[in-house]
Amino acid sequence: GGQKQQASRILSLIALEKEVKDVLTILGLISTSPCE
Repeated sequence: GGQKQQASRILSLIALEKEVKDVLTILGLISTSPCE
C-alpha cells in the first residue's frame, strides 16, 4: 500500500510542476511583451 501512495504523490508532484512551468511561461510572455 505504501508504494502505491508514494507513486501517486510523485504523479501529483509532476502535474504540479507542469502547472508551475505553464504559469511561469505565461508570466514570461507577459513580462517580455512591450507594454506601451
